[in-house]
Amino acid sequence: MSTPQTHPSTINWKVTHLLPSGQPVVFSPTRPYLLGGSAPCCDLQLGKSAPWIANLFYIGMEGIEVWPLAQHKETFMGCLLPAVPFPCFDSMVTVSRKSAGKQPNPPTTSATWPVIKIETPSKFAHVLLNQTITTLGSGEPSILRVPNADLAACHLICLWAAPKLIVISAPRVGGASKVQERAISVGEAIQIKSLRIVFKSIKQVDVAVQPPNAPTLGGPLQLEEKFRMHAEKIRAIFSTRKSRHDRRRRQLVFTFSAVISIIAGVFVYWLLSKVVPFI
Repeated sequence: MSTPQTHPSTINWKVTHLLPSGQPVVFSPTRPYLLGGSAPCCDLQLGKSAPWIANLFYIGMEGIEVWPLAQHKETFMGCLLPAVPFPCFDSMVTVSRKSAGKQPNPPTTSATWPVIKIETPSKFAHVLLNQTITTLGSGEPSILRVPNADLAACHLICLWAAPKLIVISAPRVGGASKVQERAISVGEAIQIKSLRIVFKSIKQVDVAVQPPNAPTLGGPLQLEEKFRMHAEKIRAIFSTRKSRHDRRRRQLVFTFSAVISIIAGVFVYWLLSKVVPFI
């Protein structure tokens, strides 16, 4: 993966990070996401009590989404109101607009989402990523969970920035010291250890014409349900493939056992036919 690129700024936000000491740190983000945690590479230093990489803050046109990247008793997932302070471990984070800026896009009747193919040495699955942020790893709190691929619990972040899919790898303890990311187009692939991700296509999906919901602190329930549905979907795909593999293996074992039994029966019959006349 390449080192981080500077994203074109499509939004007009500022971040105020109130440290535990009471000192405010104000800055303008240069990319649409921020990482929070105790790692030196994090945009938001949340203190030693925070996990190495704790949260991802995605700053979009309609508001701010918080995604968990580690399991912790203070883990939060959901949406934030602009300019409303958000308690995050021992500090406070506020994301607000510098000015009115561009307003959210009007409701549409369709949306485009990327379709990826997840490949491991023994399995594969096609998945429609029908949201801007998708986390991928071997376990919770990842949305897409791929077992037996030598991944961390939350290893990658897929950010949909049409027509590109940006794959972000946050550093782990003892690993790379910088955030790594790569933007891939349709037809391109990326290899992470034993996992291969192929950007297969872009699919247009019809959606109901509804006004966008205002981001609220009630968002976690909606996102948790989305997490559950995605996690169950990917688990079902891989479980189905595993069941097929196990069934084929059982059939082979049964066939082999039957052949051995027949051979043994023929041998015993032959042996008895030779021995019985002399008894």
